[in-house]
Amino acid sequence: MKKITYILLLLLLVSCEREVDFPVDADGRIFIESLIGRAEGDRINIRISQPAYGEERTSAENVSVYLEADGKPVGLERDMDYESDGGVSYILTEKVSPGQKLRLAAAAKGVPSVEAVTSVPQQISDVVIKSRLATVHKVEDPYQLSSEPRELREFQITTSDRLDKEAYFGVQVCKRIVHDTTGWVPDDVWEAYKAKQDLVEVDDLYVNGESSEGIGISSSEEEVFVSFEGGEMRCMAPSVSDGNVIGEVYVKPHNKYMVAANYGYIFDPITETDKRVKYEIYETREYNVKVFRLSPEMYHSFKARYIMDWSDIPVHLGFSPVTYTYTNVKGGLGVFGAMSSYESGWFRID
Repeated sequence: MKKITYILLLLLLVSCEREVDFPVDADGRIFIESLIGRAEGDRINIRISQPAYGEERTSAENVSVYLEADGKPVGLERDMDYESDGGVSYILTEKVSPGQKLRLAAAAKGVPSVEAVTSVPQQISDVVIKSRLATVHKVEDPYQLSSEPRELREFQITTSDRLDKEAYFGVQVCKRIVHDTTGWVPDDVWEAYKAKQDLVEVDDLYVNGESSEGIGISSSEEEVFVSFEGGEMRCMAPSVSDGNVIGEVYVKPHNKYMVAANYGYIFDPITETDKRVKYEIYETREYNVKVFRLSPEMYHSFKARYIMDWSDIPVHLGFSPVTYTYTNVKGGLGVFGAMSSYESGWFRID
């Protein structure tokens, strides 16, 4: 006990205070958020950050934006339907190509001008997807060393592309429920079933909406920092072996199963009588495997978000939470990056 008291007294004697000048931003900053290469279309979102003190000197409405690809201007159009608290959005009216270097500049009176650069990654080609049932240990608790084995469906994803050391990847498996029939289902029965299940007709199929419960991101140096896991899906971040991207994603296996069966009557023109016919309604799953190649800027941005979201710093013990921040916007905030992607398209495993 005396030793502990002496140590505490010593700490009190040697402790000291030091004044540190912390730079506080008196002006707002232009905030850029843009990921070029999304399947749903390319856009640039812009906001103005709140100044630490003083008054706002401008708004996102007053920001002028310029984008070029390999030194040539790229057309931008304001999205008037974009809804955001004080933000604006511009849609690219021209396509950019893999390998192109992009430069973005934005300026407004009263705030510093900003600039950001990125390059569109090369397309991923020669993707091979293999599927099998595998017995794996699903660990619910990250501090747990082992767990009960489970049988999951494994997707192994590879490409023959030779990749450099600064290559960054993501892999994702999307799924949807497909509803199908055998026999002749009475119209009133089928209409009632579609309404109850909230089905959508897509390419002559009746499906529930697309969903995904995991995405993994990593670098070619095998720095696996993201492995989102939730619900039925366990998504391991891809790694690299002998120049090939290898993604391993595990999902709960689903077999085709019957959800309803009964008999209906259909008119037989030969016998001119109502014929009793059995019908069945069943569900099955379809999958769509997506592989992404990310620019370094997007990789580091995702990594910063991961560190903040999954930090184990014990805040309840008085420690400050992690505030790791990444930006490649010179003079401002946010991230300007790009990606290329591959999709397998929907396929079924019965």
